[in-house]
Amino acid sequence: MKSKNIRKNNKIKLIVIVAAAALALAISTLFVSKSATGKEYLVEMVLLHSPTCPHCIKAMAFLDKIEPKYPEVEFSRYDVSTKSGGNYYVHYMKKLKWEGAGVPVAVFGDEYVLGYGDDATTGKQYTDLIDEMLKAKRAEKK
Repeated sequence: MKSKNIRKNNKIKLIVIVAAAALALAISTLFVSKSATGKEYLVEMVLLHSPTCPHCIKAMAFLDKIEPKYPEVEFSRYDVSTKSGGNYYVHYMKKLKWEGAGVPVAVFGDEYVLGYGDDATTGKQYTDLIDEMLKAKRAEKK
């Protein structure tokens, strides 16, 4: 009888330890996200695109230019013509409640920009939103 209680107590301890570790991991990701390479980022910017869309090609070229200037931002790109990219498109469409009217769609937290004009207009919107997200995250960390 005593050995059953010991095993039961050990199982409970293990469950508590695993739950505490999962909670600690979840809390830490509220403040910093990590890429698949393990690099830490403060915020993520998502671009939903198609390789055949000329506006998407301009948007991706702009991101290529600004990415080195923003080491704290994870720039994620999802090709909506693939199954996983299409799933991301539907996910963000539902999350942000937009009609799903084409690409590119740039997602900045709870905001998004649909379409791409040029670097001076839409590109500036991108950098302004990135700067706002970084400012908010840095303020949270203080």
